[in-house]
Amino acid sequence: MAGGQVIKVNTSENTQPTKAMIRPESVELITDEADLSPEHYNHLNGIVSYVNYTGVSYIIGIKIEGYNKEFLVRLQNVSEDISYAEGDLVKVRWSIKETLAF
Repeated sequence: MAGGQVIKVNTSENTQPTKAMIRPESVELITDEADLSPEHYNHLNGIVSYVNYTGVSYIIGIKIEGYNKEFLVRLQNVSEDISYAEGDLVKVRWSIKETLAF
């Protein structure tokens, strides 16, 4: 990725994927560095650009360092208000198994 951040993909091919897809509900927002677990998870640094409550979930837009598109996170089944706000520094994390390359 631009900006020097790297993600691992779930593929046995020896090719360089040009695109990766991660379902928004597969992504977590984390604050504890100990939760990164690089052998099992990808993670990227970003800034919250917006938070929308849809009635059943939160959709959170994240501006990833060095990436010029919005990265979406969907937090479902949240029983209380979340503490993320526009401008917050966050890390997004998801399982390498959930990273689809094509």
